[in-house]
Amino acid sequence: MVSNLNLAYLHMRLEDIFGTDEWFGSKNILFVGNLLQLPPVNGRPVFKKISNKLVKTRLGAANAVNTWKETVEYDELTINERQKGNETFFTMLDSVSHGCLTDETIDSLKSCVFKVPIQEKYKELESEGTNPPICLFPKLDTCQKINELMLEGLETKTIELACVDVVDESGSTAKFDKKTRKKLEKLKDQQSKTAGLETVLSLAEGCRVMLRRNIDVTVGLVNGAIGTVMGIYATIISIKFDHIDVPCDKERVMSRFMLSKNSYIHRKQFPLILMLLLYIIVRASH
Repeated sequence: MVSNLNLAYLHMRLEDIFGTDEWFGSKNILFVGNLLQLPPVNGRPVFKKISNKLVKTRLGAANAVNTWKETVEYDELTINERQKGNETFFTMLDSVSHGCLTDETIDSLKSCVFKVPIQEKYKELESEGTNPPICLFPKLDTCQKINELMLEGLETKTIELACVDVVDESGSTAKFDKKTRKKLEKLKDQQSKTAGLETVLSLAEGCRVMLRRNIDVTVGLVNGAIGTVMGIYATIISIKFDHIDVPCDKERVMSRFMLSKNSYIHRKQFPLILMLLLYIIVRASH
């Protein structure tokens, strides 16, 4: 989803390129997308008016503007091509996306509720398909707890792989003191603030993992690639990715992240996360 601010940036860039103050450089632009999807991270929907504060700080202008309303002619598509062959599923998704659940949709969703332990249901679904199923959760901590339970259910031994952290000596804090350790401890479960690298990575042979780095885009070893752990060793982890015929050996990578003002950490860890289950972000307003 493009934010309202990015839409304004696009207009300004095309103005510069084509040397005119006309909207989008006096060029016709075709936008295709779903306005019912969640807004971009840290941004507002493309059709919302940009606030006065953002206009001044980001665009250098005096007045707020609604680029979408001023420039776009809206035409709605009415045929759902993706679920075209399943009218029942299409109708259910359509009512959910509009926030107008019918009794039929509610009954259909309730019929999908299962009461057996999730580990048992996962194994049942796994036995029915070629690839293990992916389960979605609205909260990260819930997903992590269930992942740990699923990992314990494997017949193979769980191995904990700790990261190696080194203080960046170019910062004002150039030593690993008690204060630094305390700050790092608070980030233990916040991979988004530690360059996507786990403090302690718990894995076992046979578990599912997701790659968190682009390693080789030519063969599909990219951020988000999913595979199964085949072997765990001191310096490498052997993984059979779903779309690659032979196992790949992955080594630890080094990344730098900010711990606090003028304080940086170099972390060495395998660029993986446990992927038996997934979580999705759900916002209260939606």
